[in-house]
Order: sequence, then C-alpha cells, then structure tokens
Amino acid sequence: MKKFKHYLEEASFSRINTHLKGDRPVGMMTAFRGVFTHQDNKKRNKKLESDIRKAGLGYFKVSGRYIESYGSDEAEDVGEDSYFIIGNSEQDDEFKSLMKKLGAKYEQDSVLYKPGGNNDAMLIGTNHTANWPGFDKEEKVGKWKPNKSGEFYSKMRGRNFVFESVEEPLGMMGRWAKSLAN
Repeated sequence: MKKFKHYLEEASFSRINTHLKGDRPVGMMTAFRGVFTHQDNKKRNKKLESDIRKAGLGYFKVSGRYIESYGSDEAEDVGEDSYFIIGNSEQDDEFKSLMKKLGAKYEQDSVLYKPGGNNDAMLIGTNHTANWPGFDKEEKVGKWKPNKSGEFYSKMRGRNFVFESVEEPLGMMGRWAKSLAN
C-alpha cells in the first residue's frame, strides 16, 4: 500500500510537469548567495517571495544544488532554497525580463528560464562576475528530466529533477557530416 507521502510527492511532480508542458513560461531562482549567512539568505529569500507575489506570480519551493562561481577558482558546490516560479501565458517576454531583473537584484550568477510550450529551458547570466554562462548570455540546458541528478539539480519533496538535453552519439557518417559543417 502506498503511503500518503508518496501520493503527495507524485502530485507535486505532476504539477511541475503540467506547468512545464503548458503555455506559461516558468523559471527557477533563489536569493541565496555564498557570501551571506544562512539566516541572512533566508531573509533574502523572504524578500524574493515578496517580489514574486508583487509581480502577481505563483511559485512553489524547491531545494537546489548549484556550483556557485562555476568555472572559476572560487567554484563551490552549494545547497539553497529555491523557487519554481510560474509566469502568465500572455506575458512571456515580460516574465523573462522580470527573471533577469530579480536575478541581478539578488546577485545571482544565473536564473533558469523556460518559455511557454514545449521548449528547452535555459540559464540566463545575471551577474558580471560569473564566468558561466556570462552576463546576459543564454545557455540552453534542455528539457525537464524527473528522478535524475547532476552537477546542477533540484529536489522537491525528496525527488530529484534536472533540465538536460540528450545528444545522440554520432556514428562514423554523423561525425564526418559534422566535420564538413565546421
């Protein structure tokens, strides 16, 4: 017999899946930063919650693992409380702009943004000091993959998920064709 907790976890993953496949844009971010104490980071996240609500958006909480200052000598694996933010379907560009603005306000290296529809998610650089993806640069990270983890992953109610793309290995002809294209 399945326990209630299992049903609750399934319902939450189902909600994520519904939002990711729908016509609304979604994003993920936090206000946590390694230079602040855990208590200060919690206060910063409360302010971020308020900013999200003031924008008229919905969200739910997730736990994230992230490499802060990725690609630099100061790179550090950190855990942080994050937000899965749901945008409005008719305001995709405004939502993306808000995500970038909030990422910069809370000094984040990047924010995760996924436009509405069946599109790939991307990281958008929001900090001039981060090496990757770089300020105002967009790096595709792929589709939502439940029950997986990696260098960057999130967790909701005990279950991991990532955004990643799957590239098929190229055979001999595929490698040859790719070499001609370069």
